[in-house]
Amino acid sequence: MPGSAGPVAVVSSSPDDITIVSATWNFLRRSVDVTLRVAELVRPEAGEIVVTPTNLAVPMPKGSWKNLVIEYTYRGAAHSLTLNGEQKLSYMVLVDNASGVSVPAASTPAPKTLSEPQMAEIVLIEGDKGVATGFITRVHDTDCVVTNLHVLLDNEKITVKDLTGAVLEVHGIIGAVGADIALLRLTKPLTKPSSLVTADNVLQSAKIGDHVVVVGDQLGGGVATQITGQVKGIGPDRVEVDAAFHPGNSGSPIFDLNSQEVVGVAAFTHLMTVDLNSNPADAASQTNPGVKTETRWFGYRIDSVAKWESIDPAKWRSQANQVDDFRATSIALWNAYQGNLPAAGQNPRLRSLIERFESRTAGTPDELAGDFIRSVLAYAAEGEKGFANADYYDYFHTNLDWATSVPDQVAYRNLLIKGFNEIENSLPSYRVRLKR
Repeated sequence: MPGSAGPVAVVSSSPDDITIVSATWNFLRRSVDVTLRVAELVRPEAGEIVVTPTNLAVPMPKGSWKNLVIEYTYRGAAHSLTLNGEQKLSYMVLVDNASGVSVPAASTPAPKTLSEPQMAEIVLIEGDKGVATGFITRVHDTDCVVTNLHVLLDNEKITVKDLTGAVLEVHGIIGAVGADIALLRLTKPLTKPSSLVTADNVLQSAKIGDHVVVVGDQLGGGVATQITGQVKGIGPDRVEVDAAFHPGNSGSPIFDLNSQEVVGVAAFTHLMTVDLNSNPADAASQTNPGVKTETRWFGYRIDSVAKWESIDPAKWRSQANQVDDFRATSIALWNAYQGNLPAAGQNPRLRSLIERFESRTAGTPDELAGDFIRSVLAYAAEGEKGFANADYYDYFHTNLDWATSVPDQVAYRNLLIKGFNEIENSLPSYRVRLKR
């Protein structure tokens, strides 16, 4: 309603007066009265400006901006104009609107990069076995460095440095439940609000086609590079972009240049092989022009994390080692299943069973092979139930990496157990493929 959002402001004193009755800047569920500021911006002698929080002298909203609503009179008649972010505003825009001339839509902004204050909050993470990226921000009242949980898998010790080379002290790890996100608590609280603000609601802060930038230690060069792209998709717990990030970018912020917010944490790539042949039998050759490889890039949303858990580094390391040992045993069992006994013998327990099998002479070849398979089968089965039922941090149950996923490792071990059971019914063919 005219007059409902602040003082009336007369723009000019000519007979063709424009009077700003009210002007409100609306974003999410908030409104800011900008009547006097708009009156200054649309004086006849003023130039054309772009509708942005900076030009309107209002704080950058936590969430994508929505619109500017102006109620005004021109030649005594009441008019209303709604402008979205990035549209142009001037005295003539109001005159044209009152005369029935359409206001031009905002042009698509060109790709940009992070500002200097935003770059100052990028950190490089150095571990004993690899490098990664993180960024400084506040999540649920916690001043922290955000990165990926998988960064902590192979690196027992990490050093966090900002781009000046200063080492940041962190203590305590908080892990997202259902997402590959880690919060490393900063020992020293932030002295000012973070310039890298995380989106409260990605569905409001990003849309498909938005320009984004992914900043981090691409390929471990020890420098922060900026990779530009666009939002390709938004899901319940992740976003997809076409900014081609690489190892070293784990934990990089996916920064939406339209809303000026972090909408995801770079986490993984997915390589797909698409068969363009009509004959499936020809698809096996990667040199065949009918086979195309596509890479997709994904990051996890912070705003969709409903639960977090504290992580004890020693317990985390112990669990990571258990999963790794279980996987290594399964690989050794697979070699035994294939009949590759030298490779299987790299596992101490299997080496003992192989040596016993090869030293025995009493019995037929099938009997000896059957005893060996049964002993290997018992070894394969004995650790499966304990491993499957053990208490692990959520990451080991929900992450997408086969090598560190407890459910995937259990499923693979059960597949091997099934295979060894089937061998007992075809011992002659197994003996044929044995390599000693």
